[in-house]
Amino acid sequence: MKIIRNLLALLIGVQTAMAAPSVPAYTMTNSLAASLYDNYTFGSKFTVVSPCQLEKLGVYDHNQNGLTGSAQVGLWNSAGTLLAQTTVTNSDPLTGVFRFHALASPVTLVAGQSYYIGALANNVDETAEDGPNFTENALIHFDSARFVEGATLSRPVEDGGTDPKYFGANMIISALPNAVPTDIVVTPNNINENNAPGATVGTLAATGPNAGASQSFAFVTGAGSADNGAFTITGSTLSINASADFETKSSYSIRVQSTDTTNPSLVFEKAIVIAINDVVIPQS
Repeated sequence: MKIIRNLLALLIGVQTAMAAPSVPAYTMTNSLAASLYDNYTFGSKFTVVSPCQLEKLGVYDHNQNGLTGSAQVGLWNSAGTLLAQTTVTNSDPLTGVFRFHALASPVTLVAGQSYYIGALANNVDETAEDGPNFTENALIHFDSARFVEGATLSRPVEDGGTDPKYFGANMIISALPNAVPTDIVVTPNNINENNAPGATVGTLAATGPNAGASQSFAFVTGAGSADNGAFTITGSTLSINASADFETKSSYSIRVQSTDTTNPSLVFEKAIVIAINDVVIPQS
């Protein structure tokens, strides 16, 4: 039993060691001025470099002596959809010069996509003004400081420039493990006969542990690749080259490979059957 316990402890230790660390997206020293603003959301726009997950949202605490009030913080995608929101208070612990509050559940951030983070300033000292000692985590790329005027928490759409002039919001993120997809699907996977040449069949997508990562698709030879030449892949769109005829051929078999664009060693391939739908033409 002692050997089993030791083995379990070793396995748990290995899992813990392999877990990605949770780290701030932005790091600053405390040589910043704190300014009081009313009815503004301050933050930044950033682009995700590697797939990661958002675990906590936070705000700047000047002198780390406590916020003068609670602060609402949010994260939006580029379309303006609010993906996460929380309220940071003095009961939340400090990490560096920021206080962070954990989300109820992590939010996945997709590589190559842009996001906005912002904190509502209502005369609380969560806004750092002039941030010369600013560094970003390698998982993301800082695009620009952002702000917007208003009494409610809003996506900070106004461009404040590449110098982090006004900086209040921050976040805790961790890298998602790179993982090979477990499946490739095309939706839909059928098309009516008598289609126009070059018609779209459906959209390709890789699914699995790292499905949020950017993928590229291509035909490969192998089992089930007999009809690759009858189709074309453009991005993630699968199209059929010629007009299909159900009576001549009721299904096609293609073999497709998915490649992670941020880590080309992560590939997956699969044979996919495309069905041709019989279209009944009414007799005159």
